Amino acid sequence: MSPASRMTLHTFKKFRWMQMITVKDCSKVVDGNLCPCANTLRKKILNIPSSIYTMRVSEEDILQQKIKYNKCFYEDEYSV
Repeated sequence: MSPASRMTLHTFKKFRWMQMITVKDCSKVVDGNLCPCANTLRKKILNIPSSIYTMRVSEEDILQQKIKYNKCFYEDEYSV
């Protein structure tokens, strides 16, 4: 592995870590787990794709989970 690709991978991991720590928990508890939608999103964000082909699938999974997370997180604020 060349130094440039190691640096890129390190930057990629750091970016994903920063994304993961910004995910906040909602107030829901399901089966004793606090905010399972946030936990699932964190797991998907920290999943490092093994190739460029799986990266696109990974990004799509993250986007779909972000949509579910936003519905779950903001449901309490906007419910009447």
